[in-house]
Order: sequence, then structure tokens, then C-alpha cells
Amino acid sequence: MNRDFTYGNSEIFGYYASGIGSTEDKLLSAYLFDQAPKPKIAGQNSSFLFEYLIKSKFGIGFSLNQSQFQASNLSFSKFDFLLVTGFARLTDPSFQNVSFDQLTKWETAFPYFTYHNNELMKAMTFNVHFSYHFLENSILDPYVRISFGYGRDSVSNSKLFQTSLIIGSRYFITDRVYLLTELVATNYDSYSKTYGSLKNLFSEKERHIWSLQEYSAKFGIGLNW
Repeated sequence: MNRDFTYGNSEIFGYYASGIGSTEDKLLSAYLFDQAPKPKIAGQNSSFLFEYLIKSKFGIGFSLNQSQFQASNLSFSKFDFLLVTGFARLTDPSFQNVSFDQLTKWETAFPYFTYHNNELMKAMTFNVHFSYHFLENSILDPYVRISFGYGRDSVSNSKLFQTSLIIGSRYFITDRVYLLTELVATNYDSYSKTYGSLKNLFSEKERHIWSLQEYSAKFGIGLNW
């Protein structure tokens, strides 16, 4: 369900409330839509990174990254509710006894019928990194890094392109061992072969199907060779 409270979103009022409902039904539908639990995404990720420093300032490297995401407070579209109840009225005689007023009330409460998806995305990506380190030969090594990656999402079986902006620092506890802290902003773009619109129904080609933005903090340990 599209949970944006914006003009033109048919999920706000729904089809029964907007078509046959009273003004009170429409206001109640909009209020409950706005107050319903908002979707949430939680995730875990891990990575193994190798970096080679050039003149102690510029770094180039690669990493293997594994990411998993789970979603909660998801809800079905009110258009799905319209299709299901419409089909039920055509095929189930007992359902014809349900009044349109009752259907309107059910539709109004529909955003509160939520579910969880514990496998929203499971991805493995290979990334190339470019970084700049601000200090040389220091126990504290702050840096900024950009990353470009490619991989697959095993849930949707789609291609993934990953871009990240990373601000972090290494703290050397010995000459070889350091602790790592990073703030990471990541964008995922997924591409998969899909069919076109009604106009070009049989035109199968690779299309962009979704994007996901992640903001995270990472902690780790590393070795300096």
C-alpha cells in the first residue's frame, strides 16, 4: 500500500468510501490512513574489505558485502480489497448479504491489517572502493570513501547496483591492529526482466524495479600489512 499522504493517492479514501461513502466516511478514512502504523525496515550487513594505500593518502580496494533486510507494518492495497470483495460478491451468494456500508467500514480499517516480511532482501555484492585519508602516520586515521558495487538479490532474483558514501576512522591499538568506525549512506537499485505495459505487453526487457536507501553505522576490526 502506498502510505504517502499526498494528493491523488487513492489509498487515502479508498474506492468504497470515495464512491459511495458519506463525508464522514471520507474524513474517517483519511484520518485512519494517516494514523495507521507506518512501514518500517530493519537490516543487517557485514563486509570484508581490502584496501591498498598510495602515498598514505589515496586508497583503492574491494570488498564483499552481505545485506539482509526485513520489513514490518506492511499492508495490502485498498485496490486489492476492492478486487477481493468484488469477486466474492460475484461468486459467493452469502457474501451478497454484506452491505456496502459494511464494506466501506472494512475498507476504512484496512491499513491496520498489517503483516511482516522477514526476507525483504538478501543480497551479496562485490564492491570497488576509492578513499582519501586525511592524516598520515597517525594513530587516528579519518577518511572518506566512495564505493560502487554489483551483485544479486536472492529473494527477487534481480541484479543489484550499489553505491555508498562512507565517512569513517581507524584507531590503531598496535602498529598492525586497528578498530574501525564508519557512517554509511547506501543506495540500492534493482533491475530485472519484466514485461511492459498494456501497450507493449509482450515486450520483455530489463527494467528498474525498485530502489532502497540505507543509513547505517558500522564497527569492525582490521589488520594493517
